[in-house]
Amino acid sequence: MVNVKQQTALSSPLVKIHSEKTGMTAYTKVSFPVHYGRYSEIETGEFHLLFNRNHEIRHAKSKSSDWTDPSEWMKRTAANDWIYYSTGGYAGVFESIGEYYLPNLNYPTNGLLGGKPFDRPEVSEVVNHWHPLLLDLFYTHPDLEHQYPELIRGIRKNTPEHLELKANMLFDLLGRRLTVLPPDARHVDYDLIPLNISDGCLYKCRFCAVKNPVPFAARPMSGIKTQVERLKRLYGQDLINYNSLFLGEHDALNCPDDLILHAAQHAFDTLELDRSIMQGRNLFLFGSTGS
Repeated sequence: MVNVKQQTALSSPLVKIHSEKTGMTAYTKVSFPVHYGRYSEIETGEFHLLFNRNHEIRHAKSKSSDWTDPSEWMKRTAANDWIYYSTGGYAGVFESIGEYYLPNLNYPTNGLLGGKPFDRPEVSEVVNHWHPLLLDLFYTHPDLEHQYPELIRGIRKNTPEHLELKANMLFDLLGRRLTVLPPDARHVDYDLIPLNISDGCLYKCRFCAVKNPVPFAARPMSGIKTQVERLKRLYGQDLINYNSLFLGEHDALNCPDDLILHAAQHAFDTLELDRSIMQGRNLFLFGSTGS
């Protein structure tokens, strides 16, 4: 039997639920796990799961004894990629990259450091079974849906297939999937909203693994405004957790100054980033030496 502790929190031997929690509101660098902004939390006997304001899975980890380190978490991005945050023996990671956690993605180009966590069965278990496990939980505890109707309806809707579809909607409105983010984006835990104001890059460097064959060209402001409107609808209630904007693509800094400034101001105003719960406002761009 579930015992309600307070209006937004529930606890039983099988499950703990917080329908709304507020984490840290300033990005920081510490040697212990930190969660930012506003989110919901469900902890079962198997998994510890966090959800964003749209009730989409945001962070996860297993409570299995096989899980390498209780300080290590997984994070799902708006592009529906899972990132495994490894401690890597804190001191070594900090000395190498200036961060306490090493983000590992399930891409060949991202496997240079930190091992291959996605090859581990306990990690695959979280990625593949978090949603079926919750559906079983909701079935065996129907009273939960009466206590947390909005949260649980949202989780039911946001299946892995739906999240993949939403990621494809993001790629569609941007014109393509982003291939890289600025290195400095790590200072905001890669929590930024992408807006493409240009296409392609200037040099097409032979050694670059993330270039595309498109010639560089700035986009028209009319198309940029359409992107912003679609981004606002796509991010929805979770916009409150974002205070950073990335103007892409690779050589966006080569765009005319007035286009950059107009696009940035329009996006900040339309997305209402001044209402973000996160402190400060940030703008990221890429620029080669020629731009």
